[in-house]
Amino acid sequence: MDGLKPGLKDRTAYLALLAIAAVAVMLRLYVLSRPSIALYDPDSGIYVQLAQGLRAGCGLRRLTGAGCAAPELLRTPGYPLFLALFRSPENALAMQSLLGGMLCLPLGIFALHRWGKAAGLCAAVLLAVDGPSILIAGMFLSDVLFALLVTLWMLLEIRALETVAPRRAAFFVAIGAFCLSGALLVRPVGLLLLPVAVAMPFLGPQRRLHQAAMALLAISLPALTVVAWTQRNATETGVGTYSVAGDINLYYYEAAGVVARQRGESFEAAQRQLERAVGVSAGAAGQDGPWSPPAAGEHLRRALHAAGQRIVLHHLGLASLVTLQNFVYVSLAPERSALARILGTAGAHHVGPADAVEPGVWRIAATLREMSASRLLTALVVLQLAITLAAWCGVIRCMRYWRSASRNERMILLSLLAGIIALLLPAAGPEATARYRVPAAPMLALMAGAGLFGERVGQRRSRATKSKPFGPA
Repeated sequence: MDGLKPGLKDRTAYLALLAIAAVAVMLRLYVLSRPSIALYDPDSGIYVQLAQGLRAGCGLRRLTGAGCAAPELLRTPGYPLFLALFRSPENALAMQSLLGGMLCLPLGIFALHRWGKAAGLCAAVLLAVDGPSILIAGMFLSDVLFALLVTLWMLLEIRALETVAPRRAAFFVAIGAFCLSGALLVRPVGLLLLPVAVAMPFLGPQRRLHQAAMALLAISLPALTVVAWTQRNATETGVGTYSVAGDINLYYYEAAGVVARQRGESFEAAQRQLERAVGVSAGAAGQDGPWSPPAAGEHLRRALHAAGQRIVLHHLGLASLVTLQNFVYVSLAPERSALARILGTAGAHHVGPADAVEPGVWRIAATLREMSASRLLTALVVLQLAITLAAWCGVIRCMRYWRSASRNERMILLSLLAGIIALLLPAAGPEATARYRVPAAPMLALMAGAGLFGERVGQRRSRATKSKPFGPA
């Protein structure tokens, strides 16, 4: 044996993965052939305007009827630059769908090499049919591109952990750092992956000095990216932060959710109260106006951060409860509204913060009534939920076999679990929707494949990876 499982030498396994990836691409392209949801999300129009601004020479500024707007502080340049590379928006969405679907191929091969053919096919299928991933690929939203870059980063980092030779391991870490830097430029929430990037090299088999060097290599390019873009914001706007997204979410959403729960009032009422306290609405904070001139923008950022932090820390227990509730919501919620629009049925209203903060019997009943108007919509929503629950059952099963797993397998699963939590936890606010699970879906599919179908036969090639494949006996 050369270290690969017998199933790996079976070409049919690779052909099956290729077929799954092709089906995944077709499902995503099918969404583009239906009634358009490209601009269904409010963020979509802003991304398109930013891409138009880049093409017009405005830099990262929205191009509006009045010309170039103020410098963008909320969103980073990665996704607008991706859109600007294509002559037409339709081409950009087609490429986005292609990338999202083809991600099933490296994901399946990765699982195949470590846990056998069944695990690889399972991981690929779970990602191929993931409802939110399919639907979001048809919108001008950054989640699919972010998911691609984050997943490639994680796979490369794990490959480095499995490599004993320091130079070869450093090569994988360097390529992974490039992917993580790209992810940071696509979504600011990628900042929470930086501690994971630093910690992962210390799980590997190399000597401590080599581990420290690889940790430095893993963080250097991403850190440089953050410093460079923060400097751009400070120079052009006077607001010295990588993105104001964290400050906006902390005050207008997390803190508002805590206030709503603490006072027993609606989320909308609590948010309006906080808006009056600072004199800026949540909607306006997401635009350009309140952040200029520079002194006013920096003052607003600090005020939002300080006030939001004070409310959350003062009610830390309640804030933790709200976060836990929303973590469950974002981990399980199916995508319904965009799906209803594609099918042309009732139930296509936007999911707002109140859906996550205070569902209420009346709100659930209204949702069920809307869904009951279409049996197809109901069936597809239930199917999404079943697929998501199956994936989480696989994750739980992985954890059950933690004690019997080898050091290498624990290292892989710990890395994947840390990545999933780092991606889902910041999305566990009142603004939580199924969309925010898309970046974590590939890692979730990997753990599910290992937990549900991982084999326990065969041997590894090297001292670093010598173990039984992970899974139930």
